[in-house]
Amino acid sequence: LGDAALNMIISYLADRSQIVSWNGNNSEPRAVTNGVPQGSVLGPLLFIVTINDLYNNVTGNTILFADDTTLFCSRSDCLAAEIAVKDLLVIASHRFVENKLALNETKTQTLTFSLTQRQLNHKRNSVKLLGFTLDSG
Repeated sequence: LGDAALNMIISYLADRSQIVSWNGNNSEPRAVTNGVPQGSVLGPLLFIVTINDLYNNVTGNTILFADDTTLFCSRSDCLAAEIAVKDLLVIASHRFVENKLALNETKTQTLTFSLTQRQLNHKRNSVKLLGFTLDSG
């Protein structure tokens, strides 16, 4: 980005505050130091710029759709695949923190697909991905 565009974005995000309205009462204004205004036109574009850091710096395969991130890898051994996925999650988590993003651990799921019938100790046999159910069965 050129200096003029960068300064415009910085100005757009600087000195923002928010209030909470509930039951006709308003809170005191509080400074907003992270994020973009909800419903803003620039918000999705700025998010894509931020999340591309993850896409460009995580080894393995990454699928990004809006604010959904899917990491996947392929290994010839199930145990090696599980270790690789855990390593990817650690790296991704660090990238999220560096970019002041939060990894929602309650929405983070892992699933192993295998051509062999070896049973693994999984807490789940399927995950939902962009409205589709993927089943390891």
